[in-house]
Amino acid sequence: MTGSLNIGIIGYGNVGSHLASRLAVVGYTPRVILTSNPSKIDSKLSSQIVSEISSIEQPLDIVFTTVTDDQIATVFKALEGKASILVHCSGSTPLIEVNVPSGVMYPLQTFTAGFKVNWDHIPFFIEATDNSTLKQLSSIAEKLGGSVIESTTDQRKRIHLAGVIGNNFTNHLLQLAGSILEEAGQGLDVIKPLIEETLKKAYNIGPTEAQTGPAKRGDIQLMECQLQMIDANPELKKLYLDFVSSIQASQK
Repeated sequence: MTGSLNIGIIGYGNVGSHLASRLAVVGYTPRVILTSNPSKIDSKLSSQIVSEISSIEQPLDIVFTTVTDDQIATVFKALEGKASILVHCSGSTPLIEVNVPSGVMYPLQTFTAGFKVNWDHIPFFIEATDNSTLKQLSSIAEKLGGSVIESTTDQRKRIHLAGVIGNNFTNHLLQLAGSILEEAGQGLDVIKPLIEETLKKAYNIGPTEAQTGPAKRGDIQLMECQLQMIDANPELKKLYLDFVSSIQASQK
């Protein structure tokens, strides 16, 4: 069945651009891509590029919508009559029922335009209005290289929340750590072995057992010293204290 589907992609941002390229690699080159910035489209894609949904002339078998969460319902409504199956890729938007079969195919991964992603074993959380669409999404996700997990909207929302905490918050903490390292004349690479070992331990023995540091052992003198170092940054100081409280509460 590879290559036999007429696929459309609405939105060509971080998720849409990666999805379009990966679909092409596994034999599902999108027939149509809608974007407001055609110059960013991968030149290797032979897709028709449109800027308005009304410009989609031929019916599509399936359309993947990768716009922001607040736009999905509006886009779905505008796509009625343009596709046999409508799918969104959001972690927190509910399954939207329209006058055609619909579904969700949420890849739990971080995507940045221009940065290559390893698609092997990416978990895809899928949901659909009917079994046929569910099987279709499962087949496509497997072709993309991922593992497939059926989930409800509530489960997916919680998984997305976990992803935000585990990924987005961690990345922000690395940004903050990098600023402190700059003050010491060092780059972020100096803590790379530390971060890699932390993640390895967390997955081998669990985060609770892997926790170390002054908050866990109650080293008040050291914590007071570090708080003095960031006294001029009240937001970072509050964040530090919040983490200390959270770590100590989790260790009881």
